[in-house]
Amino acid sequence: MQIGDSKIRNYRSNIPSLSLFALIDLQLFINRVEKMMKQVPLENPAKAEKALEWDSMTVETFKRKHLSTKDAMEAVNAAVRIIFGMECTEMSLLYFLHYGRASGGMNNMIEASEGASQEFKIKGGAQQVSEKLADRIGRDSVWLGEPVTHINQEDPNQVTVITESGKTVSAKRVIMSAPPHLAGKIDFKPPLPLEKQSLIQRQPVGHLLKFLATYSNTFWRENGQSGEVVCSYGDPVLIKDSGPLCLVYDATSGYGNPALVGFLNKSRQWSKVSPEERKQAVLDHLSQFFGEMAGKPIEYADKDWGQEPYNGGCPVNVMMPGAITYFHEALRKPFDRIHWAGTETANIGVGFLDGAVQSGRRAAVEIMSDLQPNLVTDADRESVTLKECVIGEERSQWYGPAVHIIIAVGLVAVGYVVYRMKCVM
Repeated sequence: MQIGDSKIRNYRSNIPSLSLFALIDLQLFINRVEKMMKQVPLENPAKAEKALEWDSMTVETFKRKHLSTKDAMEAVNAAVRIIFGMECTEMSLLYFLHYGRASGGMNNMIEASEGASQEFKIKGGAQQVSEKLADRIGRDSVWLGEPVTHINQEDPNQVTVITESGKTVSAKRVIMSAPPHLAGKIDFKPPLPLEKQSLIQRQPVGHLLKFLATYSNTFWRENGQSGEVVCSYGDPVLIKDSGPLCLVYDATSGYGNPALVGFLNKSRQWSKVSPEERKQAVLDHLSQFFGEMAGKPIEYADKDWGQEPYNGGCPVNVMMPGAITYFHEALRKPFDRIHWAGTETANIGVGFLDGAVQSGRRAAVEIMSDLQPNLVTDADRESVTLKECVIGEERSQWYGPAVHIIIAVGLVAVGYVVYRMKCVM
């Protein structure tokens, strides 16, 4: 890992190789954040007792107020960049707290361990989900290359959806699951309520640049390395004063194909660099951690999600300060016959596949409860009922008992030093 400076440090557990004071600083910060998360209602974070205060500041403001060491700050920066594709300066503290609450705590957001939000990978790729859904509903019912440009509700009996090529389809209801920034580009008649428009304007999408490098063998494993890298140091804007890597994982497939996958720091800046220069920078940085073999992949590819016209970024749309306090009620509220879905509208697993599934089920139950309530079962309603996300003792600490021991020893050491200084004086 490279946190705070360019020095490479090894670690063998989920405790990062930071100084004693940085570890204490970071753990106390996490304890404070998780205590605050518990005070944020899942259904409506605007009802939190301190909603106005927390929604009036950014995560950066809060971070600088409650962290004192550079390394701890950079560790938080790295986590935020990967989880949200954004800097701490860009999002509301209240949104950050609600997001963590909906995930079950910091550990669930960050780790890929058992029970965490990133625990599983789909063998063969997540695209299989879309493929199987298309098979189930019929390929003829799936229109590819037909972006929606207009949605018209002026007819009191139906909604008409019009695509860029002029194709139309009419229905009793519409479920809008496009990301907020793309939904805002659609021409609605009548126009979206002002509250909904205002919310969309305050939901910017993150930006991630992802790469995949495949190799002939898992040389890092043979060298006793996990393949995991975490980096955050240097100027937050300039790209020449640090390597491009932010996070790297061993992505060896279930079929045994060796690979490393990762995300870039300062991705907006690196997206302006030519693909060739970007590739060389990534391989050079990988070689610093894993040796010269890392610079010789069989294949290399990267993906700038911000360049996708019908995606525009990833992994999730966040909320800026003030968005929750003033406009959160518009998040899931149906607009006449249009219902809102997508992971951003979930109240459990926001930003993850779990949230997307939960939001889709909720929108479907909304519509069926209105059109054919006799077909909605108790099990259907139960499936979308808000369930408590536990931030319990077993999940509340990012690094667990080991750090508590370190903190205790550290505090004793600090106390002893203070005591000795008093004796000398």
